[in-house]
Amino acid sequence: MSTPAATMNAVRNPRVFISRTTVGLKDIADEIAAIIRGRGADTVIQTGFLPDWRSVPQMLRTSSSPATASSP
Repeated sequence: MSTPAATMNAVRNPRVFISRTTVGLKDIADEIAAIIRGRGADTVIQTGFLPDWRSVPQMLRTSSSPATASSP
């Protein structure tokens, strides 16, 4: 069991958040993440981009359906 002093003195690796604008940049983001991890940092890669142009039409249909409309 670690003591509070030992916990406070522990060295934390920096965390780097990697975001990309399209799915087509996934390979480049993965390469950059590998380089960053090789230098001792943790990486978090954004994998979801909701809502996006593919999900908006269904989201609008769902939110404007009669089942979701409020009663007066």
